[in-house]
Amino acid sequence: MAEKIGRNPLKGIISCFLALGLIGLAIPGVMQIIPPRYESQDRVILSKELLADKNWVLVPQIKAEVINMLTDDQIIVEKGMAFYPRFYAANDGEPGLSAGTYQFRLYPRFIFFLIGKDRREIMLPMQNSPQYFPNASEVIVVGRLNKDGFEALLVNVVGKSSFLYFSDLAMH
Repeated sequence: MAEKIGRNPLKGIISCFLALGLIGLAIPGVMQIIPPRYESQDRVILSKELLADKNWVLVPQIKAEVINMLTDDQIIVEKGMAFYPRFYAANDGEPGLSAGTYQFRLYPRFIFFLIGKDRREIMLPMQNSPQYFPNASEVIVVGRLNKDGFEALLVNVVGKSSFLYFSDLAMH
């Protein structure tokens, strides 16, 4: 019995590499079967989902302004997962990182990385850090592209503990 085990180690090594190769080739196939979660997004459906949030009863005066804002074709509405949320006070930032989003600014802002239809760094100008914004939150973001990147005007954390966060610049 001991003779059979030690006779052809090359055969065992080749079998291992073949098995690993087949597993590696299967991964792209699985990615084709499972559709991306946020690839196709309908602006009308996302707007309805946003406006259906339970927290609008707390700010009904702003809801009409947001409905009007959503009619502007320059405004982008996206849904995705928010990662690495950070809050920077006025005159704070991180040198050496992305020029628009993380660099020192005269105003306070909340920043996160959105993975949805597109991958974006999101900046929401606001005075105080959000009270509830866990990493990997599902969000709906309303905003626009400018020279510094994507500036959010409104961020809706969706789910059981939903919240609405508004840019200090949004309604001006």
